[in-house]
Amino acid sequence: MQVDLLVVLDCPNVPVVRRRLLEAASILHTPIEITEREIADPHQAATSGMHGSLTVLINRADVLDSSGGNDGGSISCRLALPTVEQLVEAM
Repeated sequence: MQVDLLVVLDCPNVPVVRRRLLEAASILHTPIEITEREIADPHQAATSGMHGSLTVLINRADVLDSSGGNDGGSISCRLALPTVEQLVEAM
């Protein structure tokens, strides 16, 4: 399973979310490949599906997005991080 992490430079949330992703994959006995992509500007955010740093895309869908991907993208710091339970459900 492909998982994309969309982040801004030096995002402090990457290690926490990586651990949660690995835990979710372990619960499901599912191999995952995590790709980290640094996003530098709002245009890149909009075209990549980023809704704040850190955005987790599973099957190209943002685990925490409820807007349907139509908010234009954001490079702001995201305060909410997906829980292990949310990641399991998304996988």
